[in-house]
Amino acid sequence: MIHQAIATQEVCQNASLQDLIVSVSGGVTASNFEYQWYSNTNNLNSGGTSIAGANTDTYTPDNTNTGTLYYYVVVKQTESGCQVISATSEVTITPGPSIATQPVGSDICLDGAATTLEVVTQNGVGTPTYQWYSNMNNSTSGGNPISGATNSTYNPPTNTVGEIFYYVVISFDGGCADIESNVASVMVVQEPVASR
Repeated sequence: MIHQAIATQEVCQNASLQDLIVSVSGGVTASNFEYQWYSNTNNLNSGGTSIAGANTDTYTPDNTNTGTLYYYVVVKQTESGCQVISATSEVTITPGPSIATQPVGSDICLDGAATTLEVVTQNGVGTPTYQWYSNMNNSTSGGNPISGATNSTYNPPTNTVGEIFYYVVISFDGGCADIESNVASVMVVQEPVASR
């Protein structure tokens, strides 16, 4: 009898995966179990490709190549000729997240309407969460988190003259690494005054 590995998991490229672990009971007493793990592009526990060196009850799948593979293990007892094959374990590696649309800065008169800062993400696993930052320097380090600015868009204030830089950090609940947007400059200037 074989106790199966985790049935399915999906992670971002290069993120940590759960090990595939099986345990076997029964068979010939005092006989050693021999393991061989296989990968398959089809959801079948036969016809797969043997994985070199994958010869224990635990296997860590590759997390560098995107796509879906199915893993299974064949467990044998050579003394008795007994053999058991696990069910498949589906592993999907998705491309890491990136920002398809970056925030665009603007120059605006005091108390005018600045261009809404917006980001659009692509790929990644899980639901993205957002935190916007303001900075006195043109940098994505050392900024201050803006209270309540936790959406994919942010409307910067324009009630103070000067230049402020904005960026957003995006996190994913599916194990992907955080990503940062480009910096967007918002320059607020005094309204022009007509001379006589």
